[in-house]
Formats: sequence, C-alpha cells, structure tokens
Amino acid sequence: MNPFDKIPSAYKFTLKQLSIKTGKPEHHLLIMALDDLNEKFRHSLLNTKPSITHQSTKVTHHLSSDYCLSQLEIIPKDGQLGILLRSDQGIFITKHTYKNLVEALTALGESASVREKWIWTAITGNYPVVIAQKKPSHTPHLWLGQNTACKMFNSQSNNPRQYSLTTTLPMQKMCKICISNYNHLKNCHLDIKVVNGIIVGPLYDNALF
Repeated sequence: MNPFDKIPSAYKFTLKQLSIKTGKPEHHLLIMALDDLNEKFRHSLLNTKPSITHQSTKVTHHLSSDYCLSQLEIIPKDGQLGILLRSDQGIFITKHTYKNLVEALTALGESASVREKWIWTAITGNYPVVIAQKKPSHTPHLWLGQNTACKMFNSQSNNPRQYSLTTTLPMQKMCKICISNYNHLKNCHLDIKVVNGIIVGPLYDNALF
C-alpha cells in the first residue's frame, strides 16, 4: 500500500501546488517536511524545561491548533465557504470566508502557527447535507467536508475551483459512486435519505449552517 494514498485530500492538494511552484516532486517535499519535523523534535529533546499546557474550561473564539486535519470541514457560509471544526469543546466555524474551494483547501494546509490565529464562533444545530456541483445542470456530488464521497478531487482532471458547495438539495439524480461509497461509510455524521437516486432529506429547521 502506498502511504501517500492515506494523506488527506487537503494536504495532497497543497503538495501539488507546492510541487508546481517549486518544481520539486511531491515525495521530495514530503521528505523535506519530515526532515524539518525531525529537527524540531531533536531540539525539543534537548530542551530540559518542563512544558506546561494551560487548557481553559471556557469556550473562547481563539482555539489551539492541536486538532487533527480530519476534524476540519469546508462548508458553505454566507454565499462563500467557511471552515468548520469538530472538537471536544463543541462545533465551531471560522469567522473568515473563502471565495472558492481552492482557497479553502489551501487554508486547510496552513501551518499550526497560522491556524492558531483563526477566529472561531461556536454553533449548534443539525448537520445538513452538503452538495458539490459544477453547474446546476451537472451531476451533483455528496460533499464530506474535504472531498466528495466519490473522491472526485483525487483526480487532477477535476478542478475544485469550478465547483461550488450548497445545502440546497438538487432535483436530479446524485453521483452513483457517491451514494455507493456513502452506504459503506462507518460512523458518518450524515443520515441521508435517497429515493430513486435523488436525495430527499433530511431537511432541518435548525441546520448548523
């Protein structure tokens, strides 16, 4: 099994962009990142001062960045896109918005020091179905936070910039691979209802976004 296949889509996208800008192969960039991490770890072992982590019991708008990338999801927000965080403290959404999926996916790959500056707002409600679609007349895809259920953006032939996200349920049939893959997902936060290939629910009055 190729370890590169297990890298989250947001990181794969960032690697592709860096590879294009620097002219270096993606696997070389990964090795450079691991070398940098190893160097930081070596220095941390040489530091004899005890490390103390202060964890506030109050919910604040500034959260630490010690969460996994898998906890972040790109969602529709105010006509653009936002980033949602699922944590033990609750569900939060970024104050900042992004114009398109390329900007949002790039933001997911930002360093911890950059993400620590993000401002979050706590939100409550039920998680709605999110649809990724190129045009209203094109096949709709089930969005799972960082990619479609059919892993559409794993292919370089599909440009995320051309797709938009919406919580409006489409009238046409969904991507068959999306529905098939969804049926095999475990511990999914969505509980969609499909009739003849068309998503008909759920519909919430108190949706998260």
